[in-house]
Amino acid sequence: MASNKDALKKQLFKLIKGTALIHNMSQKDLSHALNTSQPRVSNLMQERKDLFSIDMLVDFAIELGYDIKITTELKQKDTVS
Repeated sequence: MASNKDALKKQLFKLIKGTALIHNMSQKDLSHALNTSQPRVSNLMQERKDLFSIDMLVDFAIELGYDIKITTELKQKDTVS
């Protein structure tokens, strides 16, 4: 089972990649929009989650014009009888 952090990264990768696809952006175009290198964008498109922090992915989403909102919920603890 993926951790909450991995799930969040997956959502951010999907958002960034989807935006590039919708706007028909090449890796070069995306690298300019994100102020990063084309090899870094290649890693992003391959969803190399080990190479990207949540903070970096959030920064990329913001660079693409997104407002980021985070919600939280308290997990229900299992009770032992």
